[in-house]
Amino acid sequence: MKKSFLILLMMTFVSALVVMGCGEDNSSSQDQSQEPAAEKVQGTVSDEKMSYDESAPNLLVSFANTGCKQDANTTRAESFYSKETIVYEATQDGGLIVHHNNILYGCTAEISSMANIQGNIIEIYEKTEHNADVDCVCPYDLKMEVGGLKQGSYTLVIGGNSCHTITIPIEYTTQLKGEFVVRE
Repeated sequence: MKKSFLILLMMTFVSALVVMGCGEDNSSSQDQSQEPAAEKVQGTVSDEKMSYDESAPNLLVSFANTGCKQDANTTRAESFYSKETIVYEATQDGGLIVHHNNILYGCTAEISSMANIQGNIIEIYEKTEHNADVDCVCPYDLKMEVGGLKQGSYTLVIGGNSCHTITIPIEYTTQLKGEFVVRE
């Protein structure tokens, strides 16, 4: 009886971490091979939460998300098979479109986003609200566009109230395209 209870307790704890966005494999090893649509790039994933100044001007031009991409009955194990990526592309008018694909959140998560630019740092903050009783996770695709960029070197920082922050150095030009693999 004690062993069953401990296993159930451990599964509940791991489930809570996953629903909060914690506990994923935050692998940062990157393949340097080229592909036509986007260059594979180096970056880092840290276990630190991102702090965000909500009083800073929000430079987010647009935000969209797919909602839960799988049936709400998807098990936690099935959800981990989707590769999480950051894919970005410059626009001709000083914008940067960022796709955060297959990020895992609770099946009923409410997601919003904010962005600002501090010097040469582009910060995108993904804010999520979770129902504490949710017992499933699923992948979401988020699409954000930041405006007001000029040609030059930047650091793209993506985080939120999840347990990791993604940092990607970029050289902004109107031809910029890149992909960073967060989790295989």
